[in-house]
Amino acid sequence: PFIAINCAAIPRDLVESELFGYDEGAFTGAKRGGRPGKFEIAEGGTLFLDEIESMPLESQPKLLRVIESNQLMRVGGNKVIPIDVRIISSTNQDLLSAAKEGNFREDLYYRLNTVNVDIPPLRDRKDDIPILVKYICGKIGRKLNKNNIEIDKKALKVLCDYNWPGNIRELENVIESAVLLSKNSKITIGVIPENIKRFKSNKLYIKDEKGVNSLIDIEKEAIFKVLKEVKGNISKASRVLGIDRSTLYRKIKKFKS
Repeated sequence: PFIAINCAAIPRDLVESELFGYDEGAFTGAKRGGRPGKFEIAEGGTLFLDEIESMPLESQPKLLRVIESNQLMRVGGNKVIPIDVRIISSTNQDLLSAAKEGNFREDLYYRLNTVNVDIPPLRDRKDDIPILVKYICGKIGRKLNKNNIEIDKKALKVLCDYNWPGNIRELENVIESAVLLSKNSKITIGVIPENIKRFKSNKLYIKDEKGVNSLIDIEKEAIFKVLKEVKGNISKASRVLGIDRSTLYRKIKKFKS
């Protein structure tokens, strides 16, 4: 099984019972006979911990112990339960910096960070937007029982030009809204939200003429100036510049070559 849980959506005092389950009488209102947690439900499969940065600090040692020992005890219980679960976690924060600042356990960070997949924000993957739009249209079509949902070229261009601060969730919500507002199965620019249609990129284009720096030179100067200010800290530099780390690494490599 694949079991997903959003750590930010669970009240702090319920995190451990949601993850590890509880026995009967563990707390007021506990279900008769107890209840298995997400780890037990995901036995033999995968547990996806979304927004792991929201995991309460006081619950992190127990999560670390469960991951390292492959066994758990339910809240209010005394029976050791063996588990075999693959853990996938996601975050939109710099967890290493959070760990250094004491906002996330460093030992848990290193335990979770076995394989790191850095997914750039949607604003850095504009070429992916048409593919994502097509996929989301199909997904929403099945959900709303609407077949063959399409999007016209003008509406798609507006979506591709937008910066998507909310990433894929924002894109999905916009498309679902557009589908609901559309009179037929074709999304037109008329049902796209005004803030997206009015969006203008902050890019600056300067001709490479004598005495005037090119855009590439300006970008290079800005990147190395920020790197100097943050003493080479890539994570801090990427936050200041508003780009993800993988993009920043590529640009540094390009400018140094």
